[in-house]
Amino acid sequence: MRERNLLFGVLAVQLKLVTSQQLVKAGAIWAADQSRDLGEILVEQGVLAQPDRELLGRLIDRQIDAQAGDATGPPPKLLRL
Repeated sequence: MRERNLLFGVLAVQLKLVTSQQLVKAGAIWAADQSRDLGEILVEQGVLAQPDRELLGRLIDRQIDAQAGDATGPPPKLLRL
């Protein structure tokens, strides 16, 4: 779960869906309660649209599936901008 949230944040910033400052703020909330989903926090803060959260989630799930369920493997090519 931790790695998935980190991938989510990196991808959201690289796709310019959130700013790095917005991610840092949401990351602080998430760090205090890692049972929560980072995307959920960003949506609650009003900085990420729900459809974008869902799209990022699908992209990350697809990448994790391609790595046989390992979120700690190399980042997807999309992240290497």
